[in-house]
Amino acid sequence: MKKLLACLLVPLTALALGACKPAATSSDNKPAATSSDNKPAELNWQQPKLTSNVWKISKEGQPDSYLLGTIHMGQTNQTLSPDALKLLQSTAQLTTEVDALPDSSPETKKMYQKYFKEVMSTEPLSRKLGKTDFRLLQEIYSKNEESRPIARIADKLHPWAALVFASSAFPQGYSAETGADMLLTNAAVNINKPRGSLENLDEVSAIFKAQPEETMLNFLKASIKTNKEETEDIKKLHQAYSDGRFEELIPLLEETEQRTLKLVDTKYAKAMSDWLKNDLLIRRNLAWLPEIRKQSAKQSTLFAVGIAHLPSEKGLIELLRQEGYQVTPEPKVLIWQ
Repeated sequence: MKKLLACLLVPLTALALGACKPAATSSDNKPAATSSDNKPAELNWQQPKLTSNVWKISKEGQPDSYLLGTIHMGQTNQTLSPDALKLLQSTAQLTTEVDALPDSSPETKKMYQKYFKEVMSTEPLSRKLGKTDFRLLQEIYSKNEESRPIARIADKLHPWAALVFASSAFPQGYSAETGADMLLTNAAVNINKPRGSLENLDEVSAIFKAQPEETMLNFLKASIKTNKEETEDIKKLHQAYSDGRFEELIPLLEETEQRTLKLVDTKYAKAMSDWLKNDLLIRRNLAWLPEIRKQSAKQSTLFAVGIAHLPSEKGLIELLRQEGYQVTPEPKVLIWQ
């Protein structure tokens, strides 16, 4: 279950990071309205500039907390750096997007059983995708040990679930297990650090299930076609983050996603672009704010979230500032050693 969960958690930022600018598409033949149709004004994704991946959250009368912008994968041989461990040790609690190491309570088991039932479809995915694209999808799943088990059940997946799992099929030599979130979570367990989360599995999967199946199917087909280029982009993304070149991440992933969206049928591309930006990023940021307020008021907390959630007027940095918090950049922390 642990590796399958990692497959779910990883793509959220990977998909959303590239959604910083809507694709230029025709407004004709729009699909049925979705939650993404209430679009905010265009945002400046370079404000504030990501000069660091660590931002201190301060407010009078409560302890300082920190936002840590992460990516959800690393190279298989990488381990947590002493500086990252020191940052974790300086706070009283670690909070991630979703609990990466859920407990074994009956309630948790029930939730995950429900999720794995929901990803399964009664209609074969190969019939929806076509034989050629389905074969290519299986090849994508098979290229990495962590995603290889998905290849065996691929024909039973809904398109939205197939997209989730395909987005976490990393190049050989890269792993969700060494992503910043997982390394910090394991370190927190080892030092008995309390852990929290900002959302649960049901809330995450609902973001994907809410989209019309045909829209997701089109986006899945486009992702399959651009997989080779995206594999190289993942390597560039990892290197930029590893080097501390955080300002390069948004433009890099924007380029990746725009390449994919150009291959999506124009009838669906605009809705897909809006969904990536609004639902995967902005609405989740707004939903997380009450939890961030509550948890930071109680104790010093390290909030480790995908780095795409930090910038823009609707990013966590500016949203917290609008609520009276001081949010200031700290020295960069390189996650891996």
